[in-house]
Amino acid sequence: MTVLLDGARIRGEDSLKVQPVDFLNRVPNMLPFITPENFRIFLDGTGKPFTQFVDSVVRASASMLNIPSPDVHTNVRVNVPDGGVDTQVDRGGGDSCGRLVGPTLWQYKARRFTEITKAAIEEEILGSSKEYARDLIRKGYAYRLCICEDTSASQKLAKQEELNRIVHQVYPDSPPALILLPTDLADWAN
Repeated sequence: MTVLLDGARIRGEDSLKVQPVDFLNRVPNMLPFITPENFRIFLDGTGKPFTQFVDSVVRASASMLNIPSPDVHTNVRVNVPDGGVDTQVDRGGGDSCGRLVGPTLWQYKARRFTEITKAAIEEEILGSSKEYARDLIRKGYAYRLCICEDTSASQKLAKQEELNRIVHQVYPDSPPALILLPTDLADWAN
């Protein structure tokens, strides 16, 4: 007879010897494990699978941080004009990684990193159809840009600096903007 009690396994009816259960080594066999290489399937030209994946990670994290579901606004219809906001989270939680520490707006790009140029970022924030994104930035929402291809840390940080400069044109006191790449998203999802 084996009994599971508070993460420990007790063997035998008369035995009080407690053996810890190694749950971490069991998880890969029980649940799917996401790797950055898996994101190549999201480069399908539609953006919908990437949007669905990131939205599910945002929603799961928001739930774990006790952010009420009505404060998380998602839209998987990638062909509907969204004003530059794919997902909006109206309040933050105690996110030690800084992704959901306050209100955030999320933009997803199921494209290669090299396709996200400074001009493309400017269009996403300063373009005439992106007034909704600018309104949220002015209200103190932090900007989150998710790109579907990895690159070097130096290239990511340089692009993130560009993103922050553009966001600060809209609202100089805006919280730091972040770029999340497949390595970041896989780590978050796992």
